[in-house]
Amino acid sequence: MIVDDVLTCPVCGTPNRAPDDATNGYCGRCHDFTWPVKFVDIHGHPMTLTGWAKLCEAIAVRILADTTIDSYRLRAIWTGVCDGLCAMPFGLALYPPDGRRHLTVLEEFNSRAEVDLAFTAVALWMGAHPGTLPTAAVVHDLMEAR
Repeated sequence: MIVDDVLTCPVCGTPNRAPDDATNGYCGRCHDFTWPVKFVDIHGHPMTLTGWAKLCEAIAVRILADTTIDSYRLRAIWTGVCDGLCAMPFGLALYPPDGRRHLTVLEEFNSRAEVDLAFTAVALWMGAHPGTLPTAAVVHDLMEAR
């Protein structure tokens, strides 16, 4: 967060008055970029860009839940990125059966609990509606109903 040209690191809390550091989001104490994009671990705790990148190297860390329904792969995923505008650190993704790497992000969530709940709700919905894919509106309605 920048107040009066002073960057307070969201990871370690150290104030930094260096103008270029504040503009670019660099924290001297963390020795890493920590702002303006916020990186969070799976528990929602702030982390540095370097720490986030190391965790992202292992795909297994990013997949929270995984199942195949009606030839489609449904995954709850952790992205770890929260830019404060639209990106949230958790998502629900649907992969098509043809093996393409393309995915559809059905919805994004702020917490692990939310994405776990959505994963379960969508899996149950897909099981009850074979051959039909949920839309973001369906996911939203399922979440509202819970």
